[in-house]
Amino acid sequence: MGRDLRVLYLIDKMSLGGAQTHLDTVVRNIGSFQVAPVLCCLNDLGSLAVALKADGFQVVDLQIKRLLSETGVKGALQLARLIKTEQFDLVHAYLFSSNVMAPVAARLARTPVLTSRRDTGFWAARKHWTAYRWVNRWTHAITVNSEAVRQSTLKHEGKCADKIHLVRNGIHPRPLCRNGHCNHIGTVGNLKPVKGHATLIRAFGLLAAEYKDLSLHLYGSGPEKMRLQHTAGAVGLNGEVRIQSGQLSAQVLENLDIFVLPSRSEGCSNALLEAMASGLPVVATDIAANRELIQDKVNGLLVPVGDYRAMARAIQSLVESPEKRAGLGQAAIQAAEHFSVEVMLSQMRQVYDKVLEAAEARRR
Repeated sequence: MGRDLRVLYLIDKMSLGGAQTHLDTVVRNIGSFQVAPVLCCLNDLGSLAVALKADGFQVVDLQIKRLLSETGVKGALQLARLIKTEQFDLVHAYLFSSNVMAPVAARLARTPVLTSRRDTGFWAARKHWTAYRWVNRWTHAITVNSEAVRQSTLKHEGKCADKIHLVRNGIHPRPLCRNGHCNHIGTVGNLKPVKGHATLIRAFGLLAAEYKDLSLHLYGSGPEKMRLQHTAGAVGLNGEVRIQSGQLSAQVLENLDIFVLPSRSEGCSNALLEAMASGLPVVATDIAANRELIQDKVNGLLVPVGDYRAMARAIQSLVESPEKRAGLGQAAIQAAEHFSVEVMLSQMRQVYDKVLEAAEARRR
C-alpha cells in the first residue's frame, strides 16, 4: 500500500448548506480510502469548519473576500504557494468562487485540479457560465451529484463531457421507529425562495381546518423567514406553522411523520435522501433531480412545482392512510440504501486515481 493521497478541499465558506454538509462528510470519512484531507476556506470558516478544526482536522482560512480584486489575485498566488509548499497531490473545489480560483492556482502550482457542480445553476448569470467555461480548460475533472446537474453543466459550459464524473451524494443510513401517528409535517432547508416553502405553507393551509391535530415545521434559517411568517398569517395559520432554526439530524426527522420537499430546483437533496433513509413517507416536487431518487407512488409522491393544491392532495392521502405511509416509508428505506457514504467515497477515490493516472501519462 502506498502513502495516502494529500488532497486540498477548497470551498468558499463552510456555513450550513447542502454542499458544505456533503464536504463535511467527505473530510470526516475519506481517510478510510487512503486520502489525507485538508480543508481550505476561501472567504471565511463557517460553523462546520470550526467544528472540523475542533475535532482535529487541518483547516486553512485564506480570508479572500473578493475574487475579482487585488486581494483575489494575491489570494490565487497565496493558494498556489500553499498547494506547492504542502505538496498536495490534488485540489478539489466546491462552490463558485473556489471553482474559479482553484484551476488558476493549481495550474500555477502544476497540480491536478477537480471542480464540482452541486446544483443546476438556478442562481447563475451569463458571467458565471463564462467564468466556468474559461477555467474548464485547466480543470482535469468536474464532479456532479446527479444526472440533472450533468445535463445542466453540459448545456451551459459547452465541451466538457469527457471531464464530468457522476458521484452521487452519500448518507449514513439511520432508519427510525415510527409510532403510526400522523401529527407533524415538515421540511429541512435554507429559507430561500428556491426552496419553495411558501408553496408548502399554502398547501398546509388547505388541510389545517379539517385536520386539527396537524402542525407544520420548517427547519432552517435564511432571508425568507419574515416573508414566510407573513404568508402563514395570510392563509390563516399562526400556531400551526412553526419556523425554527435547525439542521438535518436524526432528532429532527424523528419529530416528523411526513417529509415534504417543495423545492423549485435541486442538485441532489441530502435532506430528501436522509428523510427516505429514515423511513419517512415523502412528498417532493416533480423535478429532474428528485425523479432520480423517487419513483412516484412507489417510494414517494411527486407533485408539480408550485402547485400547492396538488401538494395538499398528496399530503392528505398520506394523512388518511397509515398503510400508505408505512408502505412508502419502507420502500424509501430500500431506495436510499444505494446512496451510502462508502459508495460515494469509493467513487470519489476512483475519480482521483483516474485524474492522477492521466496526469502521469501526460508527463511521460
